[in-house]
Amino acid sequence: MKKWDLRLRVDRYNQFRPNRYQTKNKIRMIYKLLSFSEHKFLNEFVYDIYRLQTTKQGVEYSTAPNGIVGISIIMSGKSEVLVGNNWEKTPKVFIYGLIKTPDVFRISANYTEIAIGFKPYFLQLLIKNSMSDIIQTKNMNATDIFTHTDEFYEQLCSAKSEYETLVVIEKFLLKQLNPLKTDKRLLTAMKYIYDDGITNVSELSEKLNLSSTSVRNIFRDGIGRSPKEVVTILRINNILKSDINSFASLTELCYKNGYFDQSHFINDFRDSLGMTPSQYFNNNKLAFDFYNSGRWEGNIFEQSNLGKWKK
Repeated sequence: MKKWDLRLRVDRYNQFRPNRYQTKNKIRMIYKLLSFSEHKFLNEFVYDIYRLQTTKQGVEYSTAPNGIVGISIIMSGKSEVLVGNNWEKTPKVFIYGLIKTPDVFRISANYTEIAIGFKPYFLQLLIKNSMSDIIQTKNMNATDIFTHTDEFYEQLCSAKSEYETLVVIEKFLLKQLNPLKTDKRLLTAMKYIYDDGITNVSELSEKLNLSSTSVRNIFRDGIGRSPKEVVTILRINNILKSDINSFASLTELCYKNGYFDQSHFINDFRDSLGMTPSQYFNNNKLAFDFYNSGRWEGNIFEQSNLGKWKK
């Protein structure tokens, strides 16, 4: 048996089927993706929309960097995020994403949240501020950024169906949209990174016919992260989603994801998750995202959970 077989097999549920996390036959957390394929505007700019719910017991869970930035709306219950050693209450409508290290959340019983994850760069078209300002604040209150937030919240809470929910979201985003902020250079750059797999800033600069400094400034204002940080987040996200059993070694895995040496790969992984690839992939408590949400329960990135692994 391969060493990799110790790693959790993530069950890829039907995309829009709820994923129910159970403990001792009691459902504790339900995660469901909403389908918006018939909504042209959402299809163009939104990566995913999901509903997260708890039942009669609260849950503490961790999230890993995945390159997505968006808006979360807490419909009922309470959510807190761990900042240092303290728990801070999250606003009922807040902006999340493009984190470089894991976040730990604690949500109450009878909790319901709807989250809207945007495709790269779209959030910049909705706000007056620079993304570099947004990204510095963990889970920023959306009422400080958007207009009509209270109206949007009330309409969302009153929606009677999934279709009505999507219509309310679409109308709210259209009200915020500022197409004059569109920077075609950044849109092209993100396409090169996401679609063509370009991971080198020099190569990106050459493709855009811009200096490396200009490219970094464009990313700072439009994304809130440098090109290198965006590439690293996406690389680590792809690695976490990989079918580990299809790779013979860590070296093969890192080469497949654009790394040229294993030490660089291990350093990026440790900086992002607070542990090495070996510690992650050989711990059956760890998995990616909500596909198997129970495996993320608690602050799984605490040093006390790392055991005796050294590499």
